[in-house]
Amino acid sequence: MLENYGTFSWFPVWHYSVVVGYDLPELEVIRRSGTRARITTPFTIFEKIWKEEKYWAMVAIPPDRVPATASEARYTAAVVALEQTGQTRSAITAYDTLLKRWPGSLAGRLGRGNAAYALHDLATGEDSFRQATVDHPDAAAAFNNLAQVLAERGKLDEALPAAERAVSLGGPLLVTTQATLAEIRSKASPEK
Repeated sequence: MLENYGTFSWFPVWHYSVVVGYDLPELEVIRRSGTRARITTPFTIFEKIWKEEKYWAMVAIPPDRVPATASEARYTAAVVALEQTGQTRSAITAYDTLLKRWPGSLAGRLGRGNAAYALHDLATGEDSFRQATVDHPDAAAAFNNLAQVLAERGKLDEALPAAERAVSLGGPLLVTTQATLAEIRSKASPEK
């Protein structure tokens, strides 16, 4: 729970406390805050404080679970944030979980492929990008990433058509897809 410990609303002093339980007979919420391992707060006081802060809260869950109320966009953003903290293996688990709930997710497929690529797991990256191209045949990023990983795996005969497809789709990634295509062409027919 996010709380404002400041005296004035115009000068907030934000502080987090963690709700760790509740006591229904006593009508209390049990929290941890700072160095205090157990703070009991009556439900009515807790509700007042929480309402003032617009009911802000965060639930921490393992990467193999999706919150019941999650939307694809918000869950994807959370997985991307997890990956950006350097927890790439956990991010792959979270992308797999995302894809179980939203199997057609382009962001999930690309994210899983990119995370695998970052771990030098080119086979998993290839599988993820290939499935993204099947599910989203107009996604230039999927074809571009597939082309890149195929080229790195030495599959230039497959990489070239994927790169050409990425370029043919145009869009905001055109400069990137053109660069990938040029790089693959140079590998496919090196100058003598």
